[in-house]
Amino acid sequence: PLQRCLTPAVPDAGNGDGELALGPTPVPASQQALHQPFNSDLPTISGFDDAIDVMHSLQRPKKITIVGSDGHRYSFLCKPKDDLRKDARLMEFNAMINQLFGGDSRARSRRLRICTYAVVPLNEECGLIEWVPNTVGVRHVLLRLYSAHGVSVSMAQAKALLDAPGAEPERQFLDHVLPRFPSVLHEWFVRQFGSPHLWLEARSLFTRSAAVMSMVGHILGLGDRHCENILLDERSGGVLHVDFNCLFDKGLSLEKPERVPFRLTHNMVDAMGVTGYEGAFRRSCELALGLLREHRDALMSVLESFLHDPLVEWSRRTTRAASRSKETEGLPNEHASRSLSAIRRKLQGSLQGMAPLSVEGQVDELIQQATDPKRLCQMYTMDEGEQRSQRHVRRTVSMLGACLATTSAGTVYLFSTYGPALSHRLGLSSSQSNVVAISANYGLLLSGPLFGWAADTIGPRVLSLIAAVGSFTAFTALAYTYSGAWQMPSWLILSLYMVLVGLSAQSANMAAVTTTTKNFKQNRGSAVSLCIAFFGLSPFVLSHVNTVFFAGDEPDTFGYLRFLSFLGLVTSVAAAGCLTVVGFGPSRYASVPPGFVVDRPPSSSSSSGLLSDRDDESVYGAVKAASTTVREVGEGSAGSSTTAEPAPVNVASNGVDYDTARDLGGWAYVNDVEARLLMLVLFLCAGIGIFYNNNIGTMVNAMYYSSTPHPEARTAQRLINHHVAVVSLGSFVGRLTIGIVADMCKRIWRLPRSGILVVITACVLVSQLVVISATTLPSLLVGSACTGLSYGFTFGFVPTLVS
Repeated sequence: PLQRCLTPAVPDAGNGDGELALGPTPVPASQQALHQPFNSDLPTISGFDDAIDVMHSLQRPKKITIVGSDGHRYSFLCKPKDDLRKDARLMEFNAMINQLFGGDSRARSRRLRICTYAVVPLNEECGLIEWVPNTVGVRHVLLRLYSAHGVSVSMAQAKALLDAPGAEPERQFLDHVLPRFPSVLHEWFVRQFGSPHLWLEARSLFTRSAAVMSMVGHILGLGDRHCENILLDERSGGVLHVDFNCLFDKGLSLEKPERVPFRLTHNMVDAMGVTGYEGAFRRSCELALGLLREHRDALMSVLESFLHDPLVEWSRRTTRAASRSKETEGLPNEHASRSLSAIRRKLQGSLQGMAPLSVEGQVDELIQQATDPKRLCQMYTMDEGEQRSQRHVRRTVSMLGACLATTSAGTVYLFSTYGPALSHRLGLSSSQSNVVAISANYGLLLSGPLFGWAADTIGPRVLSLIAAVGSFTAFTALAYTYSGAWQMPSWLILSLYMVLVGLSAQSANMAAVTTTTKNFKQNRGSAVSLCIAFFGLSPFVLSHVNTVFFAGDEPDTFGYLRFLSFLGLVTSVAAAGCLTVVGFGPSRYASVPPGFVVDRPPSSSSSSGLLSDRDDESVYGAVKAASTTVREVGEGSAGSSTTAEPAPVNVASNGVDYDTARDLGGWAYVNDVEARLLMLVLFLCAGIGIFYNNNIGTMVNAMYYSSTPHPEARTAQRLINHHVAVVSLGSFVGRLTIGIVADMCKRIWRLPRSGILVVITACVLVSQLVVISATTLPSLLVGSACTGLSYGFTFGFVPTLVS
């Protein structure tokens, strides 16, 4: 799919003087019959190169090499997780502009044209891009030149200078920032093109191609024109633009809006020669803009197709059923209509807040805006490396906060450490004690949908603060009820206290899990399992704390409950200060709602189930099968060969990302058949673990007092703590390992993760057989370990599967 292979040739419709006839011109029938729109000798695919270059950018696109039937090698970029329909439409638009330039003698004499390349969208999520050889990014050129001059480039220092307190940004930009970064781009042309003739040709082509793309970019509202998206042709000096994700004035709605219509910084002007933008650049801009305005009706007809093929970002945020409803079919997208209206106004010479201008006046105003220091000093200054570093730090701190939150939530499983003493002091029967114990689990499990919705709306920090208040209140009430300071009118009041314990635990747990699932993509299973592993480890640690500090000759249950109240308060408040949704690392040009990543609508043709966790397949799956060598390289550059495997791309064969495609909630989740099946499995497997957790204290007491001639309360409490610790440790190991196994199934073994449910169910069955056969405390300890492990498997795997 090369550009020259995808471009049909139309019959000559000249008007006799060499000009292109845009009006209807009759073509002889004989010529129509003999005309071939495509050459008959176009190359076909003969094979694939064994080497794949893996790019360092966010989505890890792959550069593949196809061997053609003509013996030549053709490179393409396989780009996942990106809608390339915009790029394809823009290439069509640019091709039409090239036709307009080719039909004008003035444009032809100046060789005004836009460098285009083939873009083949395979679906809404991935596609192929023709690799343009012999190009280098402006950023790479500038960094190399600055390094040769001994200039250290630090965007953090530039940002600090511009944001200096009490200083005027414009003066800081002119007096401190620009002197640090002198104009050096002209040196690249001198070094790259040795003879004066080649140097002059390259500089002229650079100036004119930059002028053309500046005008086209202004008309289309093209943003994100940083130095990595502007390439230089090493053979001719021409300018090539890539990455057209920020179209239709999208840059104006960013958190830090773009202020300039196109990139015309001091280095760009320096490379244009002594006349700067006042020479060939201005004249080329006027000529290009004049042609665009003259043929605006023809250009708008190409852009009208956007109305009938809405882009992913313009799609309505509806459910899959609503997106297929007949009420929305055929209606033009409002966002698209507004964008096309803005383009039409620009083609009429109207700029924001100004009356229509002539071509010369419009060009002059645009150049003034692009070179205005007041606007340049407001440009986005943080580079990708520093942004990635900050995101990594924030994600690490957030992970620490999530572990603190789940540590606080783990106190819901500690009833066995203080429940027997509490029941004995208050004179509760075995049935009443069981009701009190199970109340915490009612609060924990039944509040899951509520706190899940709260995590999506009010954010994780508020949930952590709710957990802090609830945990402190509940355990304080239990402590003073135990001591007799608070009178208990009914034992049911204890149940309400335990419900509050469960609510607090769920609030903290949902804040932690929600944040973690939204901060990690590739290793989400491991990240979530580490987070909820602390949920299971918390009882292990706290039961040992009870054994060491509170289980003396006379167990200090009141002090232990007060300790738990302050522990929940401190850890939850600390978690609230750490938790933040960082996201997977979207660029600043993605429209990210507060606290969450972009929701991408699923493909209309996809019909996967909740448990349908298909093997990762991508548009280059066949190439991957033949690959023996993978290279880790940067964008547009070659790297050394390594034996590392490429990072898998979680896009199935129909282009849907099954990690994030299904967005079930509310009744839609309840009505889903596979969701019901998952809930049933969770109910049976997790219910057994919860029941065992709540009654292990009673079981140990019964076996100890029935088998020991002279039982001691201190020894009984230590045995209970020991069993709780073993269950907790098994739960911790199970939660941690199951997430790693799930990631290995997905990324290494290429197996569906949903099959792990069968193994987990078998583990639960085996653990209960061990418990049933236990007749002594040591054999019951083995059953406790197996139950804790299978319980950890269940609770560690399900969030990974559904998140």
